[in-house]
Amino acid sequence: MGAETQDGRPTYAPGESFKTGSSAKDERQAALIEWLITPEVERVPRTKTEFADQWGVSLETLRKDTKEPLFQRDLMRRSAEVNKVERVTDVMDSLFRHATGRDGPDIGATASSRVSAAKVWLDQVAKNVDASQVKDYSSMTPEELEAETVRIFKAINAAKAK
Repeated sequence: MGAETQDGRPTYAPGESFKTGSSAKDERQAALIEWLITPEVERVPRTKTEFADQWGVSLETLRKDTKEPLFQRDLMRRSAEVNKVERVTDVMDSLFRHATGRDGPDIGATASSRVSAAKVWLDQVAKNVDASQVKDYSSMTPEELEAETVRIFKAINAAKAK
């Protein structure tokens, strides 16, 4: 709720009312942000209309929410957080599959591209490892790089399983 008028009546920000109040709006907008950054195939509810119905608001209210500068800022911030973690993981998994030939023979990858992928993957992994454990990958053969990549990936999977 905003300030009061001169005669003591409360004033409400756009999207607020005596029924909803600002906390309900904040909750709805936080849920809308999470819903928007979720891949469409994983969204529950499936549609924006269903989302509006679930929250007891109109599609117009949701459109107004998405146009608010603070909402847009929060959406961009949350999207960046999710993308940073999930997309990096996807890229690292893709690099690993390419480096080890697990992406399939039909993609036409060369040995050189697999070695490059292995080096990038291992360099990135090395950044996340204690400096005393870092190896010089530039002097390794493709076979040594692949063996090291497999060893590290197994260690990562074992750590995730714990």
